Amino acid sequence: MSLPARSSTSPWAVVIADDHGADSLLPHSRAGQSAPVQYSVLNGNRTLFQEALERAMRVAPASQVIVTTLDAYHHYWEPALWFIRPEHRFISTAAGMPWLTTAAAILAIAYQAPDSVVALLPGRCFVSHEAVLSAAIDKAISLLPVVPEAVISLGMQDLDCGIDEDYLVPRKGERDLLQPLLGVARRPVPWIA
Repeated sequence: MSLPARSSTSPWAVVIADDHGADSLLPHSRAGQSAPVQYSVLNGNRTLFQEALERAMRVAPASQVIVTTLDAYHHYWEPALWFIRPEHRFISTAAGMPWLTTAAAILAIAYQAPDSVVALLPGRCFVSHEAVLSAAIDKAISLLPVVPEAVISLGMQDLDCGIDEDYLVPRKGERDLLQPLLGVARRPVPWIA
């Protein structure tokens, strides 16, 4: 059995910036308002969202970058999207539906170029070693033609038990920038708990 030929054209990238989890509100941001974490600056002068856009530009040309956003935070994302065509902006008016805007973005790509490779990039993740992630993305895109499922997921994996939901437990008392580690707590698996 031979695998279907995949497109030799450039991949597409979708930056998912409307995924606002319950943990994403910051107590103090611009103008004293709460804002999703993707619009905060953690390392340098750019927000996590801007870093994700740059990451997308390393994966795909600007003409093949799509962004999903939430209209309520347009004053945060609009200035950063000057190079993204309006038809490549999937803007939700209701929070909590990133699956819908992401599906719409993927369907738009499938309509234009059905055999294209699509990279989904979260807009609210901090990456401390961009070079390592870039190399992993490049490797995944190069390996994709030989993967029967036609999907590759990059993420952290706990080699001990296959569950990547561990927590670091700091000592009690005052919190400093560097904190001694008391231990690691594993989140119980639902069928065990």
